[in-house]
Amino acid sequence: MPEKNKTNIKTSFIQIYAVIIGLLLILNIAFIIMVQNQVKTIALLKKELVGLEQNNQIISSSNEISTTYTNEIEMISRVFPSEALMPEVIKQFESEIRLNTDNYRLKFNSVTPVAELDRLYLPLTLTVDTDVVRLVNLLTRIEQMPYMTHVNSIISKNNEGLLGKSEITISLKLYVQNPFNSK
Repeated sequence: MPEKNKTNIKTSFIQIYAVIIGLLLILNIAFIIMVQNQVKTIALLKKELVGLEQNNQIISSSNEISTTYTNEIEMISRVFPSEALMPEVIKQFESEIRLNTDNYRLKFNSVTPVAELDRLYLPLTLTVDTDVVRLVNLLTRIEQMPYMTHVNSIISKNNEGLLGKSEITISLKLYVQNPFNSK
């Protein structure tokens, strides 16, 4: 009997070792599967990181472009005044006109902007009493103002000869922001 006991004990140990080895084998397979999933997750996260870095570069490039062109956009915006800037624009016009005329009338032909393709403008009529030299100076000063203008016509009623004082009517377009509002 002692031999049978020894054989049973050996068989039991072998079965226990077989079960333990089987469990370890199953655990190893489970860990290998988990590691493969982790490797796939890490690869996916690396791709996400690369994508985020590219997006970050795009954002920083667009910020640089925005910063670069912000000043130019603001300068262009000042060329086309908004409704809120109109009192300042009128003051500038009148100060230039006063320097070069004896008498003047500045009239807005429309209080709302007129559409011209994709631009808006306010039609103006400026009537001045001045001579040719001061008229040329006035037109030069209007051209040098920081606003986009266009002279449509100049009509002179000359009473004092070619170089004398005349009543001159100037038809102008003052281009404004589109949309024309108080921003």
